[in-house]
Amino acid sequence: MSDTLAFVEVVQRGSFTAAAKSLRTSKARVSKKVQDLEQRLGVKLLHRTTRNIRLTEAGSIYFERCRDLGRLIGDAESAVEQVHGKPSGWLRVTAPHWLVSRAIAPLLVGFRDAYPEVNLQLLLDHDVKDIVREDIDVACRLWNGPMPDSNLAARRSADIPTGLYASRTYLEQHGVSEHPAQLRDHACLVTQLFYGRPPALERGAYLLQVTR
Repeated sequence: MSDTLAFVEVVQRGSFTAAAKSLRTSKARVSKKVQDLEQRLGVKLLHRTTRNIRLTEAGSIYFERCRDLGRLIGDAESAVEQVHGKPSGWLRVTAPHWLVSRAIAPLLVGFRDAYPEVNLQLLLDHDVKDIVREDIDVACRLWNGPMPDSNLAARRSADIPTGLYASRTYLEQHGVSEHPAQLRDHACLVTQLFYGRPPALERGAYLLQVTR
């Protein structure tokens, strides 16, 4: 999807949401394409409000010149997709090291055989990425709760169980907790992923740092 096609669709459809639906992509990606176009041209093309959008003077001039071009680009891209019939191009995926080695790596051979024309790029890190700004297609992360950006689509691929464990000897000496708040009084070994300064820990806790 080109920047120009995204801009033309936004103007013709009347909103970023409608344009994203027409282009079968996310609203955030369409917005990023228009922003990139404005930055490249060095002018503001659209006035945006919470309710509507309207063209600037420069935007009107650009739209009139690109109205037919946008349709031609869309038709050309659709024609190529129909003729080709198979996924191709780059697929950028970000995931933590441990997930790639345990779950993703065993699938790579099968993926390559099924989609030989897809170039897969794996970004191995634990950082939370801005997938729209950094042009990432898929982010594999441990997550619990609502998505920070409502324009992103999330799918649960697996459940990872967690638990608290103690030896019989320790429980005989310190007793069994009946409420999570009582864990503050226990000597705990905490596994936590962090970078930079370690987080504050409760009294009696030991930190096992997981590094890159």
